[in-house]
Amino acid sequence: MAEPSNPPFVENRIRALLFLQKKKDMPYEEWRHYWMGEHAQIVLGVPIVRRNFLKYEQLHVNREWKERLRQSPGMRVPDFDGVVVLEGESLEKLAEVTQDPEYIEKVVADAVNIFQLENTIQGAFNIAVIADKSAKDAKPVVGCFIREDVGRVLLPLHRKDGSSHAEFSQHWLNVHAPLFKHLLATSASISKYEQLHVQQGSGVSPGSPLDWDGVGVFEAKSLANAMEVFADERFVKIATEDGAKFVSDGQSDIFPCDVVTLIDN
Repeated sequence: MAEPSNPPFVENRIRALLFLQKKKDMPYEEWRHYWMGEHAQIVLGVPIVRRNFLKYEQLHVNREWKERLRQSPGMRVPDFDGVVVLEGESLEKLAEVTQDPEYIEKVVADAVNIFQLENTIQGAFNIAVIADKSAKDAKPVVGCFIREDVGRVLLPLHRKDGSSHAEFSQHWLNVHAPLFKHLLATSASISKYEQLHVQQGSGVSPGSPLDWDGVGVFEAKSLANAMEVFADERFVKIATEDGAKFVSDGQSDIFPCDVVTLIDN
């Protein structure tokens, strides 16, 4: 019997990612604690945020892993310090928040003090869940702190020169994903793998549109566990051989991230 195809994109849910740089003159630890403390509380205090956001997370790019990866040939950590993850029922629901007068007055005004907003890149994505071994009855771990139960790696991808975004998306979802799905089923490290397929031309806030065509999301019980898969010979073989058919040559971008979950519905 043929292997069932991968599920279609998650219905009635869209995800946005905003890649951010901290203010240059702000010490890293001061910035990190303020972002997940005071700034997060300002965001959560705006009523439309809790009405419209199904998920709100901060991903803090792990500095130790960032330095390690600088020494790895073929891997590049772009110069961003954090990523905001937003989910809602639609792009319009997310945009309602970022265009809300109270949100602009409080959240954006505070963000100016801790981020170089002019360097923000952002995009909206359809979500495909390829593998999920997490407990279905697990309660979300929510709060203004770095979670100790999860680590996450973002792997942005550019399509191969000469191919269209539609061709990239079709191959990634229907050819590449089944190869990884089998690998991850036998992997003790990765608990969840998602593909984020960019909605071209879409965004939820001011900022330059990102030029990636998709972002792979690998989740494990720790960041060290999540990084293990990238050293797995089976992973490297699939990524190299099949990746050559649809992914651009050159360095791979990667974001090793600590996770702060503030809303999870």
